[in-house]
Amino acid sequence: MLTVLLVDDDPMVLRFCNVVLTTVSGLDVLQACDGTEAIQISDRHRGAVDLLLSDILMKTGLNGIQLAEILTSHYPRLKVLLMSGCDYEAPVLQKGWFFKTNYPVTILNGIDTNKFHCTHRYELKPAEMLTIGLVARFRPQKRVDRWAEVAAEVHKKNPNIKFLMVGDGPSDDLLRQRIKELNIEGVIELPGMLTDTYAAYKRIDIFLLTSDFEGLPLALLEAMSCGCVPVISNVGGIKQLDFGGIGYKFDDFNPSEIADKIVAYTQNPDQYFIESDRSRDFVIKYYSLTKQVNEIIDLYRELMK
Repeated sequence: MLTVLLVDDDPMVLRFCNVVLTTVSGLDVLQACDGTEAIQISDRHRGAVDLLLSDILMKTGLNGIQLAEILTSHYPRLKVLLMSGCDYEAPVLQKGWFFKTNYPVTILNGIDTNKFHCTHRYELKPAEMLTIGLVARFRPQKRVDRWAEVAAEVHKKNPNIKFLMVGDGPSDDLLRQRIKELNIEGVIELPGMLTDTYAAYKRIDIFLLTSDFEGLPLALLEAMSCGCVPVISNVGGIKQLDFGGIGYKFDDFNPSEIADKIVAYTQNPDQYFIESDRSRDFVIKYYSLTKQVNEIIDLYRELMK
């Protein structure tokens, strides 16, 4: 029996990792919600800890690197696997003690493509109406003011297109002020934050993202799994999404040009349906939850050899 010490301050991630680990026979899983608790658990544990699986940044106490340094002094044969949802942490780690080889492993986020699956797309009539949407936390980097600017341009070019922004956050007042300045009050539906994001994706045909920075946005992948066509700023982790022939990535923010790309789908409905199918196929092939779980299990098994 091999012992894994699992550490993460996000309860959902902790539960998910535990579920994955329990599918691997011969593992005894210890769980901790932060570095301090992990040290306490390891001190009480009778026997060795074989693998540390820890988040890198945690809200309180030790971070993953500090925890690994302490535990490797206690368990010289300990293997360490650090994980993070933030791609900007990787360069910092590679300069430190942890990456002593040129063999870093990246496991990409996974989407439940069975849950996020809409079957109504072919009932749509893009030539008559499309809905542009967003599901997000309205933080400054999301640039929801720019989203409103694109909506204003699209509305000028085709007033039949609808708009839905699901979410709230620090930039909510900025958004509403920009909507007022653009004289498009009542044009964008603002229901606030919804717990049922799937219901929102069912209403969205084009997923518009105008962010200054992104990691690898799960909302985008969920929307694409539902068949939404992406029109997105080519920033941060989005650059690694190589989906040529699907939607539109823009490097420079030009509301009029972006609006033209969106309105073009109403003039060529067949192209919309083609790209909608490709959006879902892309997520199934590269970002499905099944693919992620299998890669995690394979990595655990390799580490425990």
